Amino acid sequence: MRVALISSKGGAGKSALAISLAVEAMARGKSVLLVDADHPQGTCLIWAETASAAGHQAPTTIAVRANMHHPDQLPKVAAPYDWVVIDTPGRLSDVQRSALMFADIALVPTGPSAHDTWALAPTLDLLREAQALRPALRAAIVITRKQARTAVGRVVREGLQAATVPVLRAELGYRVAWQECAVVGQGVTTYAPGSPAATDLRALFHELTALGGTPDGQKASRPRPAARAGRAQR
Repeated sequence: MRVALISSKGGAGKSALAISLAVEAMARGKSVLLVDADHPQGTCLIWAETASAAGHQAPTTIAVRANMHHPDQLPKVAAPYDWVVIDTPGRLSDVQRSALMFADIALVPTGPSAHDTWALAPTLDLLREAQALRPALRAAIVITRKQARTAVGRVVREGLQAATVPVLRAELGYRVAWQECAVVGQGVTTYAPGSPAATDLRALFHELTALGGTPDGQKASRPRPAARAGRAQR
């Protein structure tokens, strides 16, 4: 399972979501590679260092550049891992194009406002270009930072009806656990396993694994890399 988080708009929660997806996959017994392609911000690398310092188990975390899809780059490094999660910048560039040449699934986080949905157009255009080259590439939109019991929260899906990319049923609410878990070097499901935020993330995880053809995250076992959890590599 190779998942790339793609968006032309910052603030959609890509980094936090990438981290928590990677942590959840690891909690389910998968070998996981977390890929930080968001330069110069480097949120995933910083988080991995925080996790290591706090003594929390974390996926192997590396930084890559725009040529990540080249055979001697990410495909070679990622081969032993069950899951690869790629965090990309909040602007479209060759980094996203390279990630889409490698990924099985492009996951597009979007906030719940009309402004957020309008800003999806460049991202969807890029996805169409990538799928023309790689028809097997799947894509999905996930609504993030949704505020319950608000008019905006209720009508956000209506604004996405015209999108050519399916919208996942799972939605991520605007919850403080997302901010708190990063500070202590954890994912939302390990930081607050019984919280609504964790329930949201698990629902998203199940949909992603089904979209990738691996219900409940099950797949044929592959050789696992040597334990390197919690080490951020530059």
